[in-house]
Amino acid sequence: MSGTRRLQPILVRRLVPVVLIAAFLCGMTQSIQARPIIQPYVSVSLSDDKLDLGTVSRPGVYDSSATITIHVAANIAHGGVIVSMAAPLDGPGNATIPLNRISVKRLNGSFTPLTAPVSVTGPMNPGIADVPINLRVETDYGNPPGTYLGTIVVTCGVAP
Repeated sequence: MSGTRRLQPILVRRLVPVVLIAAFLCGMTQSIQARPIIQPYVSVSLSDDKLDLGTVSRPGVYDSSATITIHVAANIAHGGVIVSMAAPLDGPGNATIPLNRISVKRLNGSFTPLTAPVSVTGPMNPGIADVPINLRVETDYGNPPGTYLGTIVVTCGVAP
């Protein structure tokens, strides 16, 4: 019997670290669980794919009464809505209205020429927002009557 008594303390000393390691690992697996991966996104859509600036009776500065609403939905902060023009407005007989005579109205109420991309909102937090934009066009005697076409580009800036 004395032989079995000597084995018990040795066996206990060896099993205790193994049991502790097993218990630690079991506890770890409970705290390490699969968590859903949330994909960051910013979605931009327009209320309409065309904007009719109306008719101008004579050369001058014309504030369009037409509005396009930019719908923004995002689950991350971003740099806000940026508006630009792909090129000048093209009209009849190779007439153009250059970018320095096309302006977009910012949320603060001021018009800014579209010679470079214009931030119309500033940085935005996650959420949903509708941003209305209006344009101002300046015509002169070199712009004959007719239809002028152009492309407005709407993007969102990178996070601040």
